[in-house]
Amino acid sequence: MVRRSPGPNTLTPDQWRARLSDFDWVILAVPATPETDEGAADAE
Repeated sequence: MVRRSPGPNTLTPDQWRARLSDFDWVILAVPATPETDEGAADAE
């Protein structure tokens, strides 16, 4: 789980990319806004 504030068993926003290969699956939950409407993959 990625959280803005660190906690037990969580990653901070600046840590998740380096650990992405450690996971079998990823769930992306974001608010529905004009900025997110285009899709997260577009930023990559």
